[in-house]
Amino acid sequence: MNSASPADPVAERPPRYAVVGEEDDEVWFTCSGLSGFFSPAPSQGSREITLLSCMRVPDEVLRRERPDGGAIELGNAGLRVLDGAGRTLGAYFLGGVTVLGCVPAASESGARDVTVAAFVIESPPPEAGEIWERWRREFPSRRGLWAEYSPEGRRAWLHVVRYHDRHRAGRDRTAERGATFELDGRHVTDPASFYCALGEAINGPGGYFGAGLDALDDCLQGGDFGARIPFTLIWRHSEIARERLRDPVGGSGPPYFDVILQIFDEAGASVELH
Repeated sequence: MNSASPADPVAERPPRYAVVGEEDDEVWFTCSGLSGFFSPAPSQGSREITLLSCMRVPDEVLRRERPDGGAIELGNAGLRVLDGAGRTLGAYFLGGVTVLGCVPAASESGARDVTVAAFVIESPPPEAGEIWERWRREFPSRRGLWAEYSPEGRRAWLHVVRYHDRHRAGRDRTAERGATFELDGRHVTDPASFYCALGEAINGPGGYFGAGLDALDDCLQGGDFGARIPFTLIWRHSEIARERLRDPVGGSGPPYFDVILQIFDEAGASVELH
């Protein structure tokens, strides 16, 4: 693929997102916003995404710049969410990226709006875009920020936590055996809020330690997610979760709260309910 060029070499601005080729790790696009990505959509499938105010665009796209310039197939890529210093906070897979159009950006002189079609494995919740933006301004520095959100917003917070953790995969997070962690259960009213609170208890603000029952078991068994068996989890205000996490697992199984405790017990982790 040909190299990418700044859309405006005189005034290139810090981007919020980058689209990076999967094979060669080459940056194809950098842009300041997205349309059609953080929006209600099927869980997976092809969708149109507009990269707003692109400052970096492949030369072959610029040469064919017009709304009906013809599709340009680029291949698989990663859509990276960047912080204010240009470091990657998280990334999404984009399959078969195809440029559908490239036009001058209406909101920013010298930049381009580029529309692409791509296959998305998991559509992010609409609220995730705002949460990524919050993390871009300042990474979580204290626990419980997710508790400010609605149930939908808490699920989106957990989504962001999970994708941030995927980006950190491979880093050494091996913990010593026998550690003690404390979970603040004051706001644990649904599964998403439990995993938000648990991730922070184990790995600090913005931390991850599972986003579902299977993932929780994987974290307990893996040993490289910030806690290593055996360890002790002190669960403060556990009566709130016991009351709220009563839905039967699978529709007819034990209450969700009981299954959580069972998974910890079978893995060899001690949970003290307070």
